[in-house]
Amino acid sequence: MLNYKNIVPSNELAIGRRVIEEFKNIELLEDLTWNQDELKWVMKCAITIETTSSFVPKKTIWYIFIENSYPLGTIKFYPAKDGGITSTFPHQNYNAEGKNEVPWRLGDLCLDTNSRLFNRLGLSPEPAEYCLRLGWHFERIIHWLKAASAEELFKLGDPFEVPQFPQNSTLKLAFSEDATTINNWKSIKAKYGYAEFNIVNKHEGNPLVVTSKFFNSQENLVLENKWGSFIENNTGSLILGGWLILDEIPVIEPWQAPIYWGELMLQCTKQQVDLLQILKELSPKIREEKIQILMVGFPIPKEVGKDKTQIHWEAIELPLLTKNNKQASKGFRDEEKGYWLRDQHRNYKATNRIKWAKTENWNQEQLISRGSIGTEVSSKPTLIIGAGAVGSVVAELMVRSGQKEMTLLDQDIFQAGNLVRHTLTLNDLKSYKVEAMEKRLQSISPHNRIKSFTSHFPYIDEETQEIIKMNEVIIECTGENDTLIHLENFKWNSVKTFISLSIGYEAKYLYLFIANGEIFSSKAFFDLISPWMEKEREMTDGIEFPREGVGCWHPVFPARADDIWLLVSTAIKNIELAIKEPKKHPTLLVFEQQIEDGIFKGILLISQEEYK
Repeated sequence: MLNYKNIVPSNELAIGRRVIEEFKNIELLEDLTWNQDELKWVMKCAITIETTSSFVPKKTIWYIFIENSYPLGTIKFYPAKDGGITSTFPHQNYNAEGKNEVPWRLGDLCLDTNSRLFNRLGLSPEPAEYCLRLGWHFERIIHWLKAASAEELFKLGDPFEVPQFPQNSTLKLAFSEDATTINNWKSIKAKYGYAEFNIVNKHEGNPLVVTSKFFNSQENLVLENKWGSFIENNTGSLILGGWLILDEIPVIEPWQAPIYWGELMLQCTKQQVDLLQILKELSPKIREEKIQILMVGFPIPKEVGKDKTQIHWEAIELPLLTKNNKQASKGFRDEEKGYWLRDQHRNYKATNRIKWAKTENWNQEQLISRGSIGTEVSSKPTLIIGAGAVGSVVAELMVRSGQKEMTLLDQDIFQAGNLVRHTLTLNDLKSYKVEAMEKRLQSISPHNRIKSFTSHFPYIDEETQEIIKMNEVIIECTGENDTLIHLENFKWNSVKTFISLSIGYEAKYLYLFIANGEIFSSKAFFDLISPWMEKEREMTDGIEFPREGVGCWHPVFPARADDIWLLVSTAIKNIELAIKEPKKHPTLLVFEQQIEDGIFKGILLISQEEYK
């Protein structure tokens, strides 16, 4: 453990700090001092720029926080309470005064590039060298101050950022908005009304609330959020709150969210909105709720200067309103008018702080922005036959990539032997695989809809058959020859994309059969794969298989979990391509794990053959 007594700056930090002497417009007021409370080095500087504005004086004072691991770690610039900027700007956290006992404010600047995560790849201009990194940050703050003074912190085409709404509520609210829903909102005349929220059961102690329905002030439904199976199956209490949409972000210049009720009311007034009157109108129906919420929405663009493409919501946990079963305080009548007078007097004083809650946009497009299969694939209902190791990984990867509708079909029970490679866990032992997988997959996304049937294909009732026929993509992962015959005999009644996915002994080979049509051709499959099955038999001649082994290319054959995920990942990429660009003829793709001289070299396509 590091002993911080008599600590001195490292040589790297001392050299980095000398760079300041090269800046003519930077004056060192207090040299590096170790702050035991912050566990960081702190120094105080004055920075002078030529231009000024009503928000940025010519000279500003700053406290700079540097980690002891420099040049690693963060470097933060905080305005001084005495001589620092007092407003909040873009690319800055809310610039509150903070604790009385410290001389700096809380509004640290965002001077990092938005590609910080890619530093290792050399994609960020921020230098890593100790002799350059601190100086680079000082150059950035000088540019930041000049841009702030000239009101040029927002550049045309930059990613748009919402001001920080300081959160002091434990409530978390999820909504779903995109380019489609903003058009719906544009067609709605109402600008405020009631909203229904669902509290997700598993978060009762620290409430997670999702938007459900929006009504106008006359209680007519104007918009409804459609969520997936998990939200539907795990919501408990239904609560009623309020909503309000403004034409613009309620922001105090240059870029501060309202902190007090008086500030928010003033910003609403500037947009010809009487917030107090709206609260008065909504209060009678929401005052009995255990959590009282007001959502404040406004349209935002994706990029600065571009068209507005979605509604963004911030949420307020309202001060508890007077309950109907309690008498109003002395001086107020025990009726709604009296309740409101009490609430207005006690809850909505101009100097009362707003209790902002954390909000997140859980729209499908937003959640899968880190990587997804295209909508041409994710929008197609998919049936997975077989919920073994291969089927479970196929389902998991597809759902995590944005698959919206999926049906699972398998009759097997999850056993201890399955733990090695399956996506399920000890908690799922002795459960039907597909039922446990349904719950797991539903919990991955708030938008997907997963169904499961504990049956062996094709021995299913007529109702289940009709559900299965609605799927457009059929992925067979059983490794059983009989299933392929049943696929051919089943009356699908429409064109499908058929996929059969199987893995060879010790996961050396991946066999991926792809076909399109109203009928699955088992002849095409067996004609294409037979030579490879003969090769598998020769490879495994004389080998004693584990008890689970029931065929030379069955997915439960000896193979590690990483082999399964590796080969299934290869299959997913080709399944995506096969759906986007359907193949004219049944095709068998064969991939092989390549290992040479003790080095794994990847997965190689070694055969591609069409059946004509």
